[in-house]
Amino acid sequence: MSWLATRSTCDTLVVYHDTGGPDAAQGDDLLVSGSLCIDIVNDESHSPAPLLHLCQGGDWPLDICLSRTASGGFRLKIQQPGISISREVAPRSASQPNAPSKVGLPTPPTGPARLVYAWHGPARWGRLALLGHTGHTISVADVNAPPPLRLSDLRRLLRDLPSDARQQGLLSVSLSNRILPLAPFAGLAPETLVATPSGPTQISQLKRGDLILSETGDYIPVLHKLMRQRPAVGHDTPVRLRAPFLGLDEDITVAPYQQLVVTGSDVDYLFGRPQVRVPAIALKGTAIATPVSADLTEQAVFTQLVLPRNERFLAAGTPVESLFLGRLRRDTVGLSASAVAHIPRSDLPEHATDPTPILRSFDAAVLAERRIA
Repeated sequence: MSWLATRSTCDTLVVYHDTGGPDAAQGDDLLVSGSLCIDIVNDESHSPAPLLHLCQGGDWPLDICLSRTASGGFRLKIQQPGISISREVAPRSASQPNAPSKVGLPTPPTGPARLVYAWHGPARWGRLALLGHTGHTISVADVNAPPPLRLSDLRRLLRDLPSDARQQGLLSVSLSNRILPLAPFAGLAPETLVATPSGPTQISQLKRGDLILSETGDYIPVLHKLMRQRPAVGHDTPVRLRAPFLGLDEDITVAPYQQLVVTGSDVDYLFGRPQVRVPAIALKGTAIATPVSADLTEQAVFTQLVLPRNERFLAAGTPVESLFLGRLRRDTVGLSASAVAHIPRSDLPEHATDPTPILRSFDAAVLAERRIA
C-alpha cells in the first residue's frame, strides 16, 4: 500500500514521496481510487461538528465534509457540479448491544474508532466504514458513483483541519492511493521473537507451515502471515512494552490494539479469573508501556499470524493473541473487504469467540502497578 500523506492533530502535514512507479500521483493529478483513514475518539460528549472540511470554487469546485451528527454517527458529504453524495455511519445504540457486526464482534458506541472512506471512480464504487480501533467493523455504508479527487485538494483537506478538530476527538488523518482493507489488523513488530521448536525466530521470518509454540508448549502450524504498513500516528502509534513485566524476556514493540494474555495469583485475586487479556493501549500511562517516538516520515510495519484455532503463542516469552477471524470466511462482503481477501476461503479457519475478559484501562493500570511494586 502506498501512503501519500498523513496529518496528526499534534503535528504538521507530512507528505510521503510516493514510489509507486508510473501510477504515482503528483500535484494536481486525479486520484481515481484511494482511501482516507481517520482515527478518532468517539465520545458522547462531542457535539455535532466537522472533523474534515474543504470548500472551494474556481476551476475545480468541491465541497467535502466529514462531520459528527446529532445522533452520534458520522456523515460524509461530497458536492461537485452534478454530484451530491451524503452517506452516514453510526455505532450501534446501547439499546442494541448485541446487534451483529460484519465480523461478529459487538462494540460499545464510544471509545477509540476509525473511519475509512474508500473510493474507486472507474468502478463507480465507494465505501464509508466505521471500525473499532482493533479493526472489527461496526457500520458500513456504500457510496454510489464517487468522484475522483485531486491530490492537491486532499492534501489541503489534511493540512487545513478545523480549529477544534482535536477537541472533537480527531487524532489523525492519512491518505493512501489504494483501497484500505478493513480488518483484521496485524499488531507485532517484524523483529518480535516467537518461540519455535528450534528456538526463538523473528516473526517476519516465519512462513506458512512453520511450527511455533503455544502458551502450553504445544506445536501449532502457521496457516498465514499478514503484514501491514501504516503511518505511525493515531491508533497505529507503536507502543513499547518493557521487560521483565508481564513475563516479557525483552522489550517488544506492538500496535496499541495488540493483546497480551496475563496470568497469575494477582489476576485471580483481582478479577476472579485465571487469566485476562490486556490490550497494549490499556497500559498507556503506566511504567510498563511507553509510546514509541517515531519520525512521522517513517512508517510503522506490523505483522501477525493466522493460526488454526486462534491459539495464543509465545512472543518474547509471554503469551499474545493471534489474529481472530471469527466466521469471516462465511461473510462474502466482509471477506472481500478484509486483509485476508487474497486468501482462498477454503484456506481460512473459523475461530470461536474467546470468553477470556479484556481489561479496560483502569483495571489494566491497577494490575500493572501491582506487577511493578
